[in-house]
Amino acid sequence: MDKDKSRVLYLDNLCGLLIINMVFFVHVRMNAGVTYGIIPFINRLFCFFMPWFFYKSGMFYRDEGWKHRLGKDFKSLLVPYFYFTLFGWLVYLFSSLMSGKTSLDYLFIEPVREIFIQEATVWNGALWFLPSLYIVKWLACVLFTRINVTVVSIAALALASLMHYTGFNYPFYLGNIFLGLFFYSLGYLMKKAQFSLWSFIPALMIYVVSMAVPIITNYFDFRYNTVDEADNYFLVLLYSVSGIIAFNYLFNKLADREIPVLSGIGRNSVVILCVHYPVIKFLTGTLGRIHPFTPVQTWVIVSLLLMPVLILSVWFVQKKAGFLIGNK
Repeated sequence: MDKDKSRVLYLDNLCGLLIINMVFFVHVRMNAGVTYGIIPFINRLFCFFMPWFFYKSGMFYRDEGWKHRLGKDFKSLLVPYFYFTLFGWLVYLFSSLMSGKTSLDYLFIEPVREIFIQEATVWNGALWFLPSLYIVKWLACVLFTRINVTVVSIAALALASLMHYTGFNYPFYLGNIFLGLFFYSLGYLMKKAQFSLWSFIPALMIYVVSMAVPIITNYFDFRYNTVDEADNYFLVLLYSVSGIIAFNYLFNKLADREIPVLSGIGRNSVVILCVHYPVIKFLTGTLGRIHPFTPVQTWVIVSLLLMPVLILSVWFVQKKAGFLIGNK
C-alpha cells in the first residue's frame, strides 16, 4: 500500500482500527448471527466508531465555498457510491438467481426502492455513509459562514433528538444527517481543544464509566438514529463524544507513526467500506446453502475468506481502477 506523506498518521491508524471493528465485529458477526461471547464488550469498547468518522471529517473543514465543495466531494464520495451500489446490485443479482429468485420486482424494483427509502441497497448497506457525509459537508459549507458553529451543532442535535424521540424516520436518513452534522460541527469546534488535558481527562473518565458499568447502555446505531431498549439517547451521545476525544488524544500521543496494517487500512478505508458488505452477504448466504455451520463457524470462515478479497480490492483500485473512488 503506497504511503501518502500528506496523511495524518494517528488518524489513519485509528481509522484502521475502527474499520476492522466495523467489518469484522459488526458486519461479519451480524450477518453470521453472533451476539454473545466477546461481542458485547467489543460493541461497548467502540460504541463511538460511526460518530468518529463524521467528527474526524469536521476536523478538516475549510471554507472553500459550497459550489467547490459540491464538486470536490462528488468525486470522493458520490462517485464511489454510484459505482459500488452497482457492484452490490450485481452481487445481489447473481446470488438471487443462484437461489432461484427471478421476480423482476425483487431483482430490479426493490433495490431502487431501498435506495430512495433507506439511502442504500440492503446488499451494500454500508454505503449509506457516503451520501450522508456528502450532505453534511455541503450543509456545513452553507451554514458555517452564516451561523455560529456552536449554534449549528446545537440545532442539529435538537433536530436529531426530535426525530429520535418522535420516531420520525421516513426517510430515516434525515436523522443520521442531522446527527452527522452535530458530530461534524463538534469535530470542527474541538479540533485543537481535544488535545488538552482539560478535555482528555473528563472524556476518559466518562468513557471508562460507560465501559465499566454494565447496566449503563452505550449501544448506538448511527444509521437509524437509535440506541437500545433503555433509550438513554443523550447518555449514549455523551459516551460517544467521550470515546472520540479519549481515543483521538491517545492515538495522537502514542500512535502518530506508520503502523503496518492499521495505517494501510486507514489510508484505504473507502475501498474497504465499499467492497466488504456485498462480499459478506454473498459468502454468508453461500455457506448457509453448503452446510449448516454454527454462527461462530460462519463468522470465522467468512472473515478468513474476506481478508484476501479486501487486499486484492485495494490493490486493484490503487493500481488499475482509481476512477472507482474518484481518483484519476
